[in-house]
Amino acid sequence: MVGQYECTARALLKGNGPVERSRRKAPGPGELASFALLVALRRQSEIAAVRKELPRRSFNFFRQSMDRTLNEIALMNQAASTLIIERAAALPAEPVGSRAAWGAMWTLLFSALTKAMTLGSQIALAWFLIPEEFGLAAMALSVMSFTAIVGAGNLKNILVQVSDGFDVEAGRVFWFSLTLNMAAALCLVVFAPIAGVLFDDSRVVTLIWVGAMAQPLQSLCTVHLAALSRSLRFRRIAMIQCIASALQYGIAVLLAWLGFGPFALVLPLVVVALWNVVALRISAGAIPVGRPDPRQWGALGEPVSWLMIIALFTALMTSGASLTIGLLQRDAAVVGFYFWGFSLASQAVFLLVTNLQGVLFPVLHRLNGDSQRQFAAVEKACRTLLAVAIPVCVLQFLLAGPFINLLFQERWQASIGVVQW
Repeated sequence: MVGQYECTARALLKGNGPVERSRRKAPGPGELASFALLVALRRQSEIAAVRKELPRRSFNFFRQSMDRTLNEIALMNQAASTLIIERAAALPAEPVGSRAAWGAMWTLLFSALTKAMTLGSQIALAWFLIPEEFGLAAMALSVMSFTAIVGAGNLKNILVQVSDGFDVEAGRVFWFSLTLNMAAALCLVVFAPIAGVLFDDSRVVTLIWVGAMAQPLQSLCTVHLAALSRSLRFRRIAMIQCIASALQYGIAVLLAWLGFGPFALVLPLVVVALWNVVALRISAGAIPVGRPDPRQWGALGEPVSWLMIIALFTALMTSGASLTIGLLQRDAAVVGFYFWGFSLASQAVFLLVTNLQGVLFPVLHRLNGDSQRQFAAVEKACRTLLAVAIPVCVLQFLLAGPFINLLFQERWQASIGVVQW
C-alpha cells in the first residue's frame, strides 16, 4: 500500500499519469496520502543532510570566529604597545637629581646634628680623658681600621650597582662579607699581641680584642644597607646613622666619666654595631640570603678587590698618621694629641664630603646609561662641595687657637697645630 501511494505521489509531482489527466477533478484520499508521504520523505532527507553537515559547519564557524578574535587581540596589543612606547619616550628622564637633592639635604641635616653631638662629645671627652688615654685608643683604632676595609659600608656598594637579580647577589655578598669579617676579627685577635710589642705598650692588646667583637656584627647589615641605598631611602639611612652616633658618643662620655679610660672609646663600637643590625633589618625588611656556597664567591673577587684597595687608601688617610706616630714615637700622649686634634678638625670635612658619598654613589649609578648627565652631576656636586668646604676650613684655621685656649687652656694646646693644618 505504501509503495502504491509513493508511485502516485511521484506521478503527481511529474505531472503525468492518470492524476494529470484528472487534474480538474478534486483529489481523492489516495492522492492526498501520497502527497503527504512525499513531503514527509523530503523533510526527513533534508533533516538528515543538515545533521550531517552541521558538525563541519559549526567547526568552520568556530574556527573563523577564533581567527577573527585573535587577529583583533593582536591588533589591540600592537596598538597598546605602540602607545606605551610613545608615552614612555615622551616622559622626562628619571628625576634622580631631585631625589639626590632631597637625599643630600636629609643627609646633611642629620650629619650636622651628628657632628654637633660629636663636637660636644669631643670637648667632654677632653675633660674626662687625658692625652695618654686618647693615644692608647687611637693606636688600637688605627690597627682596627685596616680590617674595616671588609666592612658593610664597602661591600654594600657591590649590591648597589646590581641592576637585576638583587636577591641572588644578596645571598652571595652576605655570606662572603660574613666570612671576611670573621677572618678579620680572627686576624685582630692574633695580631693584637704583636701590636702591643710594636707600640711598646701591652694595654693596646686588650683594646684590640674588645674592638674585634664588633667586626663580625658589621657584616650582618650589609645587604639591608644596600637595599635601602638602592631604593634611595637616604632619610632613613641618615636617621639610623644619627642615632648610632648619639649612642656611640653618649656611651663614650658616660664611660669616660665613670673612669673606663681608653675603653670608653672602644666599647661603644660593639653597641653601635648591634644597633645597626637591628635598625637596618627592621627598615629594609626580610631579605633571603639562602645558604653559603663558596663556589659562587669567585665572581666577587675582582670588584671586592678594587673596593678593598680604595678602603685601604681611605684607612691610610684617616688612621695612617696615628699608626705611624705610634710606631715611631711609642708615646701614647703624643699620639693622643694628634688623634684628638685630627678628630676635631675633620668634622667639617666629614660632614660635607664623606657623608655625601652614600648619597652620590647610588644616584650616579642610576645615570650610568647617560654619561653626559652623570658628568654634569659630578661637576655640579664638586663645585657645590668646594664652595661650602673652603670657607669652613678657612674659618676653622682662624678660630682653632682661640677656641682651644679658651676651653682647655694649656691642657690640649699641643693639638692647635693639628686642627689648623
